[in-house]
Amino acid sequence: MSNPEVHDFNILGHPISIEIHPEAELVSEIIRREGAYSRNDVEMMGRILQPGSVFVDAGANIGWHTVIGAKLVGPTGRVLAFEPDKKNADLLRRNVSLNGLTNVEVIEAALTSKPGTGHLHLSGGNFGDHILGLEQVTDRTTTEVACTTLDEAFTKYGIDLAKLALIKLDIQGSEVDALKGMRETLKKKRPPMILEYSPKHLRAVGRSFFDVFSFVDLNGYKPSMIDDEKHKPSPQLLHPLDVGQLLQLTQQLFQSPVDQGVDLFLEPIS
Repeated sequence: MSNPEVHDFNILGHPISIEIHPEAELVSEIIRREGAYSRNDVEMMGRILQPGSVFVDAGANIGWHTVIGAKLVGPTGRVLAFEPDKKNADLLRRNVSLNGLTNVEVIEAALTSKPGTGHLHLSGGNFGDHILGLEQVTDRTTTEVACTTLDEAFTKYGIDLAKLALIKLDIQGSEVDALKGMRETLKKKRPPMILEYSPKHLRAVGRSFFDVFSFVDLNGYKPSMIDDEKHKPSPQLLHPLDVGQLLQLTQQLFQSPVDQGVDLFLEPIS
């Protein structure tokens, strides 16, 4: 067995170590090539997360955001990291252990609207592009995975919602279902969110971009696009979006030849 490939970083003043997949897989390749991943998302995390707060990383993959979030919230804070794919989840656990973290709960389950099981359709070249769905996808291997909701997880792990500071949802179109699975939480707390917005992924799982618009409107959130400068820091981190701009962005993403998405920052309106 080959030695694990571990990369060391200093992120927002915190030393972290990340073991990556040995395969030429997208997320691992970006970390290998760029020396970082999702810099501007991480910048937002650094602005929001404080010692003692709670961070949710849904679509945790190998743990890049999980490890950074755990360092930011410190030993008195907590991180819930959701990752349904066993291969990713095993590496996620190793990265939590590698960094000596005791404040992370690794939950090997997909987030959706109700507890149970679901079918995860696996991507061969991007282990962050596995898609949860009810129907068989003919060009992908499919495996059955556990499903849970944020409401259920917060109760099970005894999360103090007053300390819930940030939720990151990057789950390939299942974001709308995950939001539906936190109805009870939203009655008590509306946390800021980082949400991957990919209209093509939403359509692939039977959801619509209008579902995202409705959530934003009905729950009193203000959307902004997090700038993506090819994984380099941006002088303007957030670009506020009105409804017309959000519709224009949606059209651009639909017209893209690839299943492209952007990260939205949802800020609760006080």
